[in-house]
Amino acid sequence: AEMLELLQRREGNYPAVASVLETLLDGAESVSTRVAAGVRAARVSRHRLNDDTRTARFYRKILELLPNHSEALQFLAEHYTREERWDDLVDVYESSLAVGDPSGRERLGDILQVGNLLWKRRNDPASAEPWFARIRKLDPANAGMLDFYRSFYASDETAPQLLNILSAAQRVLPSGKEKQSITAEIAHLA
Repeated sequence: AEMLELLQRREGNYPAVASVLETLLDGAESVSTRVAAGVRAARVSRHRLNDDTRTARFYRKILELLPNHSEALQFLAEHYTREERWDDLVDVYESSLAVGDPSGRERLGDILQVGNLLWKRRNDPASAEPWFARIRKLDPANAGMLDFYRSFYASDETAPQLLNILSAAQRVLPSGKEKQSITAEIAHLA
């Protein structure tokens, strides 16, 4: 198959190159060979064939094999954002976050992205809340997380929950304007 790929490349037959690479992606024995073929197929589809839909399909297959593949994640995040395919974007991030660092510290930005997509794009704050709860454990003063909870606990009945979250943020913030602002907000809620 690799010889066929080289032959098709020399002839400039890029649709055939992508097809050969897709065959490798789907059927090679080793994961590393499948991922390498998938990356080459995606690059051919993107740069030679200008086919972002096919490129996205190849990158999705790569993520099934290697959920944290950075090139695939980056392309799909940009592609799904451009196409406003929020459910697909959330799915990509959730799959990626399911593997790796269980504490999530290195992936805080991705966790925030999933929470914001669910909250703002899908208008589903109940589904977003567990993601923001993860952020709250990692970074109690995270501005995006605090904004979410200000909205989520906006009613008078839920003010005690918001008060607890703001108090936790106040405890970890260094002295300064942000801490003063949160202190004033706590005083207003109490």
